[in-house]
Amino acid sequence: SDLGWFSLRDASIYQYQYRAMFRTQAAQSYLDARDWIQANIAPDALLLVDSPLWVDLREAGWESRATGEDSYFYWAADRDPAIRTGVFGNDWSTADYIVLTPGMQSDIRAANMTLIAEVVDNATPVREFRSQDYWVRIMAVQKNAPASAGAR
Repeated sequence: SDLGWFSLRDASIYQYQYRAMFRTQAAQSYLDARDWIQANIAPDALLLVDSPLWVDLREAGWESRATGEDSYFYWAADRDPAIRTGVFGNDWSTADYIVLTPGMQSDIRAANMTLIAEVVDNATPVREFRSQDYWVRIMAVQKNAPASAGAR
């Protein structure tokens, strides 16, 4: 399968590089976040996550009973029209949770990721996990919040 801008082959290479880094820098925060998500978030919730956590959740068998999809890589949700429009309806309030990391926060600003920025701006922290200097912040989307612009 090819997403046009990001093939599955590219994803495999990307995952290999990130996993090597996270084994030394951020592994525990990711593992803690994954375990917390599995224990506390309903399996039909729609999550936006980064690629290492997306793989970890899938490998752990956590997926929605309703759709077979549990989470979406934030780049795809913002850039792939089939996901941005087809899944999210170009509407930040479709997401239930976003699992924010420092890399995501930087990408949101640098790449002008408007949909993901709106999700972050309309979400509140639920839980944060830290290991060394790295953090993973689980945020719940506030469905009744007025839309705001810009990334945190």
